Amino acid sequence: MSGFSLHLSCFSKYLNVTPDDLLTKKDLENFKNELFEILKPLKEAQTLQQQKWLRSKDVRKLLNISAGTLQNMRIAGTISHNKVGKIFFYKAEDIDKMLSGAEKKARKRSHKACEVADIQCTFSSKGT
Repeated sequence: MSGFSLHLSCFSKYLNVTPDDLLTKKDLENFKNELFEILKPLKEAQTLQQQKWLRSKDVRKLLNISAGTLQNMRIAGTISHNKVGKIFFYKAEDIDKMLSGAEKKARKRSHKACEVADIQCTFSSKGT
């Protein structure tokens, strides 16, 4: 180890590198763990979207709604579902369609607001 520090000290005056500037295995391990924590929600969302049927907790997570709101949506017929025993299941395809419909409605409302305000609207999103 002393040979390494001697070797490093020879080059540090030319490279302006201190031992504190070097990456250690622990630094890389910490970085890996932090990166996995950041990517974990993305992977979960991707897995949920690949499933054919979703449970209530999955739908609530995707829509960012409470259990009560989801129940109200079922009662109002806003969201289709199947019940097996005490568990509600929702088709992932239906949830995607519902989200797409909400996005289109929001775009229409924005266009209408532009017309009322008599201004030129430009939207740059997929599907327009």
